Amino acid sequence: MMRSSGTSVRLMRSLAREGRSCITVLHDIPQAARYADENVVMNAGRVVAHGTPQQVLTGELIERVYGLPVEIHPDPLTGTPVPVPLETV
Repeated sequence: MMRSSGTSVRLMRSLAREGRSCITVLHDIPQAARYADENVVMNAGRVVAHGTPQQVLTGELIERVYGLPVEIHPDPLTGTPVPVPLETV
């Protein structure tokens, strides 16, 4: 994670602990899972899933939305889901 990205995420987590609502757009799925309490997955401008990272980031959903078969592994630091592609590019 880039330093500025980490700074932004820490600021948002601090604001959330104060009871404030924070919304951000992240295209890095493992980062979104690691730092957000809830994830919203969109496809073609529509919400297709919303919930905790564990509820939302499933292999089936990632393949349906992104067309990429993945296996889900726990993040070694947080236990949040990390999609690992089953195909090489």
